[in-house]
Amino acid sequence: MDFYLHIKPSFDCVLNYYDNQKSLIKNKTYSFILKDKTALSFYPSFSEELNSLPFSCILEPFNENSLQTNMSNLTLTRFPNNNFLLEVNPFIFANSPVGFGLKTKVIRSQNTPHTISWFSNNYLNCRIENSTNYLDFRNNCKVTDMEAKIKDGNILIYFRTQNSKFVTCHILYENNKYFLQEMQEVDLLEGNENTITTYKNLHDYANHGEITTYSFENAFNKTKELAYNNQKPTITKIKEFVPFAFFEALKNKNFKLARNYLSPALSSKLSNNHLNKFFGNFEKPYQTLSPEYNPEEIALIYYSKPVKYAKVYNIKFNNENKIENIEES
Repeated sequence: MDFYLHIKPSFDCVLNYYDNQKSLIKNKTYSFILKDKTALSFYPSFSEELNSLPFSCILEPFNENSLQTNMSNLTLTRFPNNNFLLEVNPFIFANSPVGFGLKTKVIRSQNTPHTISWFSNNYLNCRIENSTNYLDFRNNCKVTDMEAKIKDGNILIYFRTQNSKFVTCHILYENNKYFLQEMQEVDLLEGNENTITTYKNLHDYANHGEITTYSFENAFNKTKELAYNNQKPTITKIKEFVPFAFFEALKNKNFKLARNYLSPALSSKLSNNHLNKFFGNFEKPYQTLSPEYNPEEIALIYYSKPVKYAKVYNIKFNNENKIENIEES
């Protein structure tokens, strides 16, 4: 069976496969046909990725209609009709020489000391541990300073990055084990003795931002709410952008904003619960893999292991570029 592979790298690189060599440009998609188990090798081509090592991966069928890969810095998404999107990220060499920039901090909760070890002015490479267990986590951004707060079994570790942003790591310590609940890069962080508040620009069409509040005053509490970077959301009327704006609003549960993109007739037929259940918990909207762009088609990417999958939807517009019907392809 033939598989149609679409490779999208996040950095400039050279691809070797079979006896061929192809220069790939950052954020551009390249299409290939795979017939069998295939080895791909990627070589960073510019100085911006000096910390990335060359790496190889194996793509092979694991059943009659899917592929699998063996590298954590690759994301493989299955589209309809044997099409696969391979998103390629650098293979960052994050380890530092022993002792070089190594920092440690000890925090305590319920008579248990937790030691946090990390490297300053280097890619985030952190370990939290006690006498019997540990958790490692990494991120491809360079960090400078670190602080931590703990309440019962909830640990918040936050790092300042070299570009003046922050990385927050929420860890649950339970039954003598560490569980990483969430790690995210945020734009702003403010705090006092009992509260940490972060703001993350979601970079969507509406200019949404997400405010996360961590309270340590009594019982630990974590809340999230939407905000706007401006006083009101940006609403597009451009046909090519409407599907993305609609599904981004839907993903963020901003049903009021999402209905701005529906025709009155369609909006009146659908409850918020119907919209939520019909499309489910998708990760993001994405353009289809068709060689010619069609504004009346859009893909939704869904979480899944070992391979993500995409559903493609056909969209019908009225004369005002409002959505009057959506059907799965």
